[in-house]
Amino acid sequence: DDNGTLWAHVSVSESVKVYKPGDVNKVVGVDLGERVFWAAAVVGSEGVEAVEMESGREFRHYREQLEQRRKTLSENGDLQGVRETRGDRERYTEQETHTATRRIVDLAANNAPCVIRFEDLTDYRETAADPIHDWPHGMLTEQLAYKATEAGLPVEAIDPAETSITCRKCDTTNPAFRSGSNFECWDC
Repeated sequence: DDNGTLWAHVSVSESVKVYKPGDVNKVVGVDLGERVFWAAAVVGSEGVEAVEMESGREFRHYREQLEQRRKTLSENGDLQGVRETRGDRERYTEQETHTATRRIVDLAANNAPCVIRFEDLTDYRETAADPIHDWPHGMLTEQLAYKATEAGLPVEAIDPAETSITCRKCDTTNPAFRSGSNFECWDC
């Protein structure tokens, strides 16, 4: 840099032993969304052992504020202000997703051995009736996968079909189990 400081970026690799998902009976189910930014439930042989979640309200609100600020600066002709806010929304999104995925992996690590499962929403934008185009699902799943692997925890992306109407304890699927946001398995 201008001060004569020399910076070096070094890549470090190390082997990590990750156990096989089939070797454990405890699952940390992760749901990523807009209303609830993330929710994670630790499910063992006795049922749900722990749940952590974070509302998406603040995340969505702050990103909208950043977008509105940039729009207002542009409408007022403040090009310097527009330049200064370039990337703010993206940096905020990346920080929040890193914080969320760290909390999820810490929850799983505290309940290890377990497997982290989340819905594979790769084709979400093509299949959803009203998709959220700037939802950072890919960023969240990518960060979750590498942090979990680093912690020695296996990760599985599962088919999202019928996950909201399937009991996590007995695997019975029934649409009548769900009433709005409430879920109750009649078999368990």
